[in-house]
Amino acid sequence: MSAASKFVAQPRRDPRFATHLDVVDNLAAVFEAMESEGYEIDDAATCLRAVEWIISQDLTAEQKLHHINRLLALGKVENLNLEEFIRLQ
Repeated sequence: MSAASKFVAQPRRDPRFATHLDVVDNLAAVFEAMESEGYEIDDAATCLRAVEWIISQDLTAEQKLHHINRLLALGKVENLNLEEFIRLQ
């Protein structure tokens, strides 16, 4: 099971996300698309590696989603120190 699959499984089990399973399913589809196509585009590959790093951290699903949202809001992620990015929060 990939890190993305493990991550998506967390909110599916969490009752707080029960009314938002459509969003969780969309997130799973996004991860699948990123994994299958993302490494072909430099910016997408960098973003995918950053998202993979975030979901591999010992954080709750809610914290991971928060940091992924912050990351995607940046637009570009090159030369980003992810440890510092998360620690600043």
